[in-house]
Amino acid sequence: MTYSNIKTEKKEGSQVELSGELSAEAFEKFRAPAIKQLGENVKLDGFRPGHIPEDVLVKQVGEANVLHQMAELALREHYPILLMQEKIDAIGNPEINITKIAAGNPLGFKITTSVMPEITLPDYTKIAKTEMTKKDDIVVEDKEVEEAIEHIRKMSVGEVTEENKDQEPPELTDELVKKIGDFKDVADFKAKVKESLVKEKEYRAKEGKRIAIMEKLIAETKGDIPHALTHGELHKMIAQFKDRLTQMKKTYEDYLKEAKKTDEDIHKELQPEAERRAKLNLILFEIAKKENITPEAERVEKEVKHILEQHKDANEVHVRAYVENVLSNEAVFNWLEEQK
Repeated sequence: MTYSNIKTEKKEGSQVELSGELSAEAFEKFRAPAIKQLGENVKLDGFRPGHIPEDVLVKQVGEANVLHQMAELALREHYPILLMQEKIDAIGNPEINITKIAAGNPLGFKITTSVMPEITLPDYTKIAKTEMTKKDDIVVEDKEVEEAIEHIRKMSVGEVTEENKDQEPPELTDELVKKIGDFKDVADFKAKVKESLVKEKEYRAKEGKRIAIMEKLIAETKGDIPHALTHGELHKMIAQFKDRLTQMKKTYEDYLKEAKKTDEDIHKELQPEAERRAKLNLILFEIAKKENITPEAERVEKEVKHILEQHKDANEVHVRAYVENVLSNEAVFNWLEEQK
């Protein structure tokens, strides 16, 4: 038997503790690879790296280091096998502890890992229907149209300078609106400005409904969110914040000094939002699974290609996972918004 005394125990915070032993025979198979890896990193007079005899190397690094390198390699290979065998849906990086280690003996281990939690979704279809069937009171007043037109007239003046700061905007004429864009005359221009304002309000109303659906889903879903998911969201938020600072030609360290804050302060400030995002992502993942909602393969490929063209050093696997997650969430929201 490769494994013995395998036990799984549920822990708080959507974690599972997996313990047991790897047989002495299976453990011993990792001695040669461990010796090879250790030998590549040890410099010893009279020997080329990677060509140090085993007995000489063991004397140099010690048997304990060899055993621990064996354990690391062994558990790295057997961990995913154990997850499949025990049907554990793990997420994040596991915490691995060696409970028993000796040459010629089974390897004892205890692994704690976060798992996908069991959450109880509310009636998401009902929530969506309730919000999406609310009537939108879209009204654009004449005053709003005139204000928008006035703003456009001022833009015809160009960049404000000392010379033109007091210059009156050009009169709204058929000739002017034809220069601005594809407009027949002033009346056509005003009608299309109003149409644009209506569309903008419709978009905001739709976004408002989406936010309302999202907030109700978060509030009414029950279940613990694993620390690994929250930590992942927090890491992404920090990375995005640093990217924005870079675009502003600032460093994260400069920001902390100016704001008189520490890295720990930033993490604490972002923690609630990270927890909220992690919960929402989990909710959308569960809805996608239940309703068999998947993003369009063609669009995924297009987005992945676009990002890789913009970021030559990006990891394609990570980019693909990011794109699939974003587009899957968007597909779920589109599906929810159709539940009228």
